[in-house]
Amino acid sequence: MKQLVRLRMRPSRDRKSFRYMLDYVNRGGQCHQISLGHADKRRAERQRYERELELRVNVTGPISMRLTDFFQDSLMRTKGQVRATTLNDAARTMRDFIECVGDIDVQDVRYEHGERFIQYCLTRNLTAGTTTKKVKQLKRGFQLAEDRGSTWE
Repeated sequence: MKQLVRLRMRPSRDRKSFRYMLDYVNRGGQCHQISLGHADKRRAERQRYERELELRVNVTGPISMRLTDFFQDSLMRTKGQVRATTLNDAARTMRDFIECVGDIDVQDVRYEHGERFIQYCLTRNLTAGTTTKKVKQLKRGFQLAEDRGSTWE
């Protein structure tokens, strides 16, 4: 079985001692390096094992859904946490994004779609500030979805 978490030693700044580090990649594909802050091999190995179990238990496949469903779910989850005007603004931004890139699968959204959306906004004579606001709203929506992880099911 492939090891998901790697344990390594890192020398301290004074080069006279060392500390253990955990290296792993989370479900979102982000690399993490965590300093354990100690040099106890047994304790470090136990922490590595616990992190490994945590990653294995939380491993799920990506959830496939269309942008319309994804945005509708996102708006429902956000309702009551923000003002109604903010929610309406976000809904309008999401509709504009779908109009620009199409109702594609949420897993297929790429950086290029964001660039295309920026051009779409600018060609509709929106100001640079409004365009930036819309991009930030989309970015936050996708970030929240990534943070929520498998709780969509």
